[in-house]
Amino acid sequence: MQQNAGPEESSELMMQPKRMVLIHELNAIEYWDDEYRLKDVPDAVDEAAFNARQKRREQILRTLEDLLSTQCRAEQKPKSTANPVDRLF
Repeated sequence: MQQNAGPEESSELMMQPKRMVLIHELNAIEYWDDEYRLKDVPDAVDEAAFNARQKRREQILRTLEDLLSTQCRAEQKPKSTANPVDRLF
């Protein structure tokens, strides 16, 4: 019998695919940036694309940072509903 994940586990599972997609997108940006840097004389289109990728990279990094901080906050919440004083002993 399969058990349903709790709300904390469920949100973490939902963040996994999003995080992986963003990491793959960062890898693609790195690939295209390497291609750009290898060009002797990039044209205006290449330069505009490079600048757009840098902006997207910043957005992705901010999103990943938000996902990580959300996950850290969820892990810091006490999982027990017992009396908080009992956890001191």
